[in-house]
Amino acid sequence: MLWPQPRLISEVKHEGFTLLSQESTYMRDKQTSAEGDAWLLDIYEAEESLLN
Repeated sequence: MLWPQPRLISEVKHEGFTLLSQESTYMRDKQTSAEGDAWLLDIYEAEESLLN
């Protein structure tokens, strides 16, 4: 049996990921030492789809 199934692979590829800027509301209250352009990849939804 192929894991993940082809349908789920296509769905996750289509959804992609969320790219969050250091200046986003998510990161605003977090301690960061990065200066300038800093980015965070948010793959929570893709991870949840694959693990459920």
